[in-house]
Amino acid sequence: MFYCDTVETDAGGSNVFGEGLFAFDGTHLRSIARTAEPAPGGGIFTSLTSFTDWVTNDAGQTLFKATVSIDGGSRTALFLDTPGEGTTRLLINGDTIDGRTVTSIGGLFRTARGAGSLNERGDVVVRIDLDGDLAIIAFAEDDVCPADTNGDGQLGPNDFNAWILAFNSQ
Repeated sequence: MFYCDTVETDAGGSNVFGEGLFAFDGTHLRSIARTAEPAPGGGIFTSLTSFTDWVTNDAGQTLFKATVSIDGGSRTALFLDTPGEGTTRLLINGDTIDGRTVTSIGGLFRTARGAGSLNERGDVVVRIDLDGDLAIIAFAEDDVCPADTNGDGQLGPNDFNAWILAFNSQ
């Protein structure tokens, strides 16, 4: 994962300066976000904030903050990029949570053991400001119920029947 300033030449031969966040898996270089490109959830990326406002996990996911031009203004937003699935906007200044407005998204953090704002499951924890009060918000991956034997998303008698059939087939 790396952040860099980019310089490209437009159709008129002028240099166009920007920023980009890229992932390299040892073989392929993949663009995650670049200034002047559309941002998931609406708006245009105008700044990728800084070299330190992104974290990755061993699954290749990247959590990052960026400034987005949207609704006639600039707002800070939090995004999660997952290889093969794309980038999702999780939160943007101006969103409401329990009737209160997000006015600031705190810095992302890492710990010595690797976990932090983004863990290996893809769970996200970040500090935010809600109308002047500090809060911690978490975005967690959905847990899968191991007893849902038939995989229909519900736990019921059909799961017991599927388990019995699987057991008897051994």
